[in-house]
Amino acid sequence: MTPYLTANGFGVYKNLSNNMLSFFEKKSRLMLILIPIIAGILQIIHFDANEKIKLYAQTGLFFNYNDFYLSNNYTIIVYNILTVIFLSLLTLLFILIINRSKIFEQNTFFHGFIFLFVVESNLNTYIFLPAIIAGIFLILSIHTIFETVNKKSVIFNYFNACILMSFGSLFYTNLIFFLLLIFVSLILLHPYSIKIWFSSIIGIITPYYIVFAIFFVKDGNIDFFFNIIDNFFINRMKDDVLKLSSYLFYSFISFILILATIDIGEKFHILKINIRSYFKVFFLMFIISFIIYIFSLNTGFEILIFVSFSISIPITMFFNKIKNKLVANILFYILLILLVYKIYEL
Repeated sequence: MTPYLTANGFGVYKNLSNNMLSFFEKKSRLMLILIPIIAGILQIIHFDANEKIKLYAQTGLFFNYNDFYLSNNYTIIVYNILTVIFLSLLTLLFILIINRSKIFEQNTFFHGFIFLFVVESNLNTYIFLPAIIAGIFLILSIHTIFETVNKKSVIFNYFNACILMSFGSLFYTNLIFFLLLIFVSLILLHPYSIKIWFSSIIGIITPYYIVFAIFFVKDGNIDFFFNIIDNFFINRMKDDVLKLSSYLFYSFISFILILATIDIGEKFHILKINIRSYFKVFFLMFIISFIIYIFSLNTGFEILIFVSFSISIPITMFFNKIKNKLVANILFYILLILLVYKIYEL
């Protein structure tokens, strides 16, 4: 007798619940299509073409709006489309890079969906696009660092990683603080070398030097340089008003994250050295993101993009380690329900 014909109906419930979580966990080409579809649907829910959208002053040299208003519906639609495209690209890159690092026992798409869900949970401000673009440079930079594991010559890897991070900060100024990740990984993964440190510093300077030269030749001044510095001191009124759905969703995410952290902490000493280093880097990313949000005058909930990188990995490991799949699926259903409630209450 099939599970769907059992007398008490438990087989039906168990079969359906197992299918949901395994669907998001599996590795399939279908997911490459599903990710932009989910991002598009959630963005449509956030979208309101009749509302005047205010783009707050900050984000970087390439996104210095100065309280510019998008009142044209066509422009707003284009902006939403770009957000979906870049967010989908960022999610796919994150999935690919983490899978290649072998942090998980087997390849999965689950951490990508956790990342996407957390970011989309508050993607109702148009300040997110510059941070999303910067996130692409950040994850590529981290990938470049991960590639140095068990590699003797790493000078060009760190030079390229610093160039990527520095160039990304031209889109989102606060990304410059995440350069600390590169230097911490350098300490964790490799013995001290003055050549590597020197090449890293040159990598940081290079994008700004090129932009400096272009602007100076074009305008004959360096006002853009002072505009970048001003971005750090602009007091952007934080408009991140949390409703009941926000407290429920983020409390549940925090609950799962705490359980995941405890589980990883108990087994941390038996993990491979390179995987332990990865966790240290992502933990530092979480700390930096938290400090930036608390103390930076011009930072809002777009910092969720960088927080989501660091929390999606332990949450994925937590779900993978749950032996009782029924419990795992119930927790995942609660997550989805709270996400939908959070988005609809925006």
